[in-house]
Amino acid sequence: MKLEVPESNIEIFFFFLTHEMTVKQTDKLFRMMVDGLYKDKYGSVVRELSSNAIDAHVSAGIPDVPFEINLPTEFAGKFSIRDFGNGLCKEDIIKYFGKLLESSKEDDNSAHGAFGIGCKSPFAVVDDFMVISINKGIKTGVTFIRENKGVPKFFITSETETDEQSGTIIIIDDRNTNKWKDAVRSQLAGLSVKPIVNCEIDYPDIKYYNNIGFVNSSNLPSRLYMNQSGILYPFNNSDIPGAIYPDTYNTLIYKCNIGDINVP
Repeated sequence: MKLEVPESNIEIFFFFLTHEMTVKQTDKLFRMMVDGLYKDKYGSVVRELSSNAIDAHVSAGIPDVPFEINLPTEFAGKFSIRDFGNGLCKEDIIKYFGKLLESSKEDDNSAHGAFGIGCKSPFAVVDDFMVISINKGIKTGVTFIRENKGVPKFFITSETETDEQSGTIIIIDDRNTNKWKDAVRSQLAGLSVKPIVNCEIDYPDIKYYNNIGFVNSSNLPSRLYMNQSGILYPFNNSDIPGAIYPDTYNTLIYKCNIGDINVP
């Protein structure tokens, strides 16, 4: 998503020694950018990782191919999401997953996101997760760990040749099946191409009239959403000053294109 940066009209008339502000790399910064950003932690992780999976398919020219989600079961107690895009090499995994605010989408309005935060969202629910990516016949595994809520670290666990289909898999060791299921149901209800999930998901039925959708509010946790290319972002009345919201039992969903509104 292209980020709109307003132009500055400030002029400097005198020659002073100028200094560039910096950001101290601390666990406080990471807590603010990940823990503090996401209120609905499971919903946010599903939304962010699904957005990345969709973007990977668009980039690979396969937008109509569904990505896959596996919810924790009695026999496999981990959540995972897999796309079939071009995958990432080791250097790109380190670059984009290993650096806060690093993104490849800042000038691309065909892609969700651009803030370089979403792929780190698993840390909102767990202290470690694994990324496995297959790119050009090389399968790379990287584990990310955050000890004592500090600055995360990562290490390469494997790098082997493979004939598996390209793509990226995110594996999160968290067994709250119902929370993951509710998150998939609410966050991905607006997708025209739903993911393949290892259990049945009872998505709410959204009725659209032009760019406004309605669904009974008992079916979604929030009253207002923005549907940005199929991904539902919850927002508050105060986010759009002057807007009038009818007092109904329905949740309202506003459709918009990627780039119309900057959302993390």
